[in-house]
Amino acid sequence: MVSANIYATIGDVSRFPNARKLASYAGLVPTVSQSGGPAKLGHITKEGSSELRAVMIQVAHIASQPRTKNADELRAYLERIRGSRGRRKIALTALARYMLSIAYHLWRDGTEYDPERMRCNTIN
Repeated sequence: MVSANIYATIGDVSRFPNARKLASYAGLVPTVSQSGGPAKLGHITKEGSSELRAVMIQVAHIASQPRTKNADELRAYLERIRGSRGRRKIALTALARYMLSIAYHLWRDGTEYDPERMRCNTIN
């Protein structure tokens, strides 16, 4: 159901050259403020599809629950971002973007989700 909703929102995945462009379309990338000095990253842009952004945040909430099966790698990613400072909302947004990136690569390559492959990527 969620994948159908995402697919209905983005349409043909080949119109996005990479996962970052898709995340930008969903408004899940940070704003950048730079005026001659170092760049400062701010809140998410909230540009683009609010429906897609809302779906991905809800999916991140569901994946973060301990009762969700086969989501250990996603919860590990969430906890790594969250750290010891309790930045739950930031971590959930990062997880939503990460999961959208996974979906992009699965659709682009025509493959299936493999938690073992993701486990290797989250450790490194």
